[in-house]
Amino acid sequence: MELSQGSAAELGVEGPFDRIVSIHNVALWPELERGLDELARVLAVGGRVVLAWHGGRGTTRLSRTLRLPDDKLERLEAAMRRRFDSVERLEQDRDTVFVGLGRGASGDAR
Repeated sequence: MELSQGSAAELGVEGPFDRIVSIHNVALWPELERGLDELARVLAVGGRVVLAWHGGRGTTRLSRTLRLPDDKLERLEAAMRRRFDSVERLEQDRDTVFVGLGRGASGDAR
């Protein structure tokens, strides 16, 4: 495994990667579209990208406070659908999680 630091819009690495995980930072990206383009660029065919943000079913005060409004979550989901073969939205206890499957793959996002 290799760890690398960069911005969402410029990862500073070449792919392909089988898995990309971004936890609790997608709402802070200055340019959502560019960030998703970059993730799609380095994701392997059939690879998975996982994006999570606070919220979910909102069982804690913090997750309820940090939850994104529905229109922002819908925008994120729609933007992912334009770049990945399939996208699944999961409402966990404390997080809303989106799983995207890389282009050229078949099957569901699980």
